Amino acid sequence: MTELKVNSSELQINSSPADALEKYLGDPRNPKSPISVESLISSDLEEKFPDGSVGILNNWGVSKWFVPKNLGGELVSMADSSHLMRAISRRDLTLAIAYGKTYLGSVPVWLAGTPSMQISLADFVIGGGAVCLALTERQHGADLLNIDTGAELIGEHYSISGEKWLINNASRAGRITILAKERARSGPRSLSLLHFSKDDIVGNYKNLSKEHTLGIRAADISGFALTNALVGKDALLGEAGSGFEIIIKSLQLTRVSCCALSLGAGDHAVRIASAYIRSRYIYHRLAIDIAMVRRRLSRAALMVLIADALSTWAFKIADHNPELLVTASPVAKIMVPFLVQRAIDECEYVLGSRSYIMGSGITAPFQKISRDHRLVALFDGSTTVNLQSLIVQFRSLAAGFDKPHEPPEALFKGPNINCGLDALRLMPGTKTQDPVWSIYRSSLFTQLPQDLCKALERLHLFTKALHADMKNPVHGSIPSGAGSFSVAWRYCLAYSAASLVHAILEAPESLDAWGGSRWVIAAIDLLCNFHQNYIDSLEIDLIPELMNCLEDKKLLSLDRPAVADSL
Repeated sequence: MTELKVNSSELQINSSPADALEKYLGDPRNPKSPISVESLISSDLEEKFPDGSVGILNNWGVSKWFVPKNLGGELVSMADSSHLMRAISRRDLTLAIAYGKTYLGSVPVWLAGTPSMQISLADFVIGGGAVCLALTERQHGADLLNIDTGAELIGEHYSISGEKWLINNASRAGRITILAKERARSGPRSLSLLHFSKDDIVGNYKNLSKEHTLGIRAADISGFALTNALVGKDALLGEAGSGFEIIIKSLQLTRVSCCALSLGAGDHAVRIASAYIRSRYIYHRLAIDIAMVRRRLSRAALMVLIADALSTWAFKIADHNPELLVTASPVAKIMVPFLVQRAIDECEYVLGSRSYIMGSGITAPFQKISRDHRLVALFDGSTTVNLQSLIVQFRSLAAGFDKPHEPPEALFKGPNINCGLDALRLMPGTKTQDPVWSIYRSSLFTQLPQDLCKALERLHLFTKALHADMKNPVHGSIPSGAGSFSVAWRYCLAYSAASLVHAILEAPESLDAWGGSRWVIAAIDLLCNFHQNYIDSLEIDLIPELMNCLEDKKLLSLDRPAVADSL
C-alpha cells in the first residue's frame, strides 16, 4: 500500500482531530481506503500485527496526541485525544489498544519523570515508537503488592530480575515502564517504577512468546524476562518506593481513556446491525419492520448513548477537575465497557447466525468486534478491582450527601489543566464533591420537560435509598462482602444517570436529536431498574432517529459529529 503523507495540522483547521482523521481515513468498508476493515480482518485471522496500518496512522500524526503540548505533542484535552482514539477503535480495536498501551506506559513519565526523561520519551513517541507498561505477572496477576520482580540499586545502576506476563506491546515496544519491588523495603513503599529504553539494558533480557488470544488476535500480547539486567539509576520515576502511588494516579487517567475503545466498538456494532436489518428480508418482510428487532436495536443504541454521556462527563473531569477522578475514573471504567457490551449483545441477537460468520459482506466484522471488546473490561483494573476502589470511599461519599454542592454546570467553567496531568491536583483519595448528589442543585433543572422531571424524581428516590445503604458501616468494611459490591454497582448506575442528566442540561438540543425526552426517561428508568426482566420489557423505538443519524454520516453519540461512513 502506498504511504500517504498528510500533515495532521493542515487537516485540523476548523475541525477537531477526530474529524480530520475521519476525513483522512475515509470509509473503512472501502477496500481501497488507507485502513480498511477487510485488511484488518485479514490481520486478525493471520494473528499478524497490522504494522502497515500503524505506519499510516503515525504518518498522519496520531502519536502526537498522546504527548503533552509542552513537550512538543498535541495533548491538551482528554476529550480530543479520546475522540481520536474512538475514531480508530471504530475501525479496529487492536490498533486503538496498541496506541492506548503506549499512552498507558507514557503517563507515569508525564506525571513523575524528570524533564530530560520526558523530553526523550516525547521524541520517541512522536516518532512512532511503542511503549509498554509492565505490571502483571504470571503468578500474581493484578495483585501488584505481591509481585516477584525485584530491583536492587547497586552503585549507579538498578539490577532487575523477574518475569512480566500478558503485557500489551511487550515485544514491539522500544521502551518499558516497569513496576518492581525493592527488597530493602516492605509494604506498598517497596514498589518502585522505572522507565528505560530496551537499548539501554545491560544483561539478560528475553522476549516471551506471543500468547494466542480469543480477541485482538493480531495484538502483541506477550511478556519478557529479565535476569540481573542493569539499567541506569536515572531510570527511576519519582522517589524510590513511590511506584504504587504513581500507578494509582496514572490509572485514574488511563481508565477514562478506555471509554473511547468501547464507544468506537459500540458504534461499529450498531452500524453493522442497522445496515443488516435494512436489507434482510425474512418472514415476508424486512427485518427493520419486525417489532422485536426494532426493540433490540433501539436498546443497543440507548446503551451506547448512556455510555457516551458518562464518557463525556469523565473526559471533562479529567480536563478540568481531575481531583474528582477518584470516583469518575472507576465508574466510567466499570460502566462504559459494560453498557457497550450489552449493546453488542443486543446486536448479536439482531444478526442471529451471521454474528458468528467470519466471511465477507456487511456483517463480517461483527464477530471480531464481539471477541475484541470483551477484553476492554479487563484493562487497567477489572470490574471487581474498580468496584472495590469505590467501596473504600463509601464513608466519604455518603458524608457528602447533605453538604452544599456546586451545581454540576459549574464544575467545568475553570481552565483546562493540561489533560489532568497536573500531578499536584491529581492526588489519590481527594475530591471536592460527588456529582451524584449535586445533580439536583442545578439551576437549569426548571428548563427540563415535565415528564423528564418526574423521571428525575424517581432517580432521586433511587439515590436516597442508595445513600442510606452507603452509610451502613457494614458495606464499607474490608474485606468486602457481596452486599458491598451490590451497593457499589448501584452507585455506578446512579452516577451514570447523573452524568446523562448533566449532558442534557448542558446541551438540551440532544433531546430533539433523539426523539425528545422519552429516550432519556427510558435511560433513567433503565438505570434505576437494571435487571434482566426490566430490560426485556423495556419498550422503546429509536429506529427512526438511529437511521437518520447513520444515514447522515453521524457518530452514534449525543453531539453526533461527522464520520466517513453511512449505512
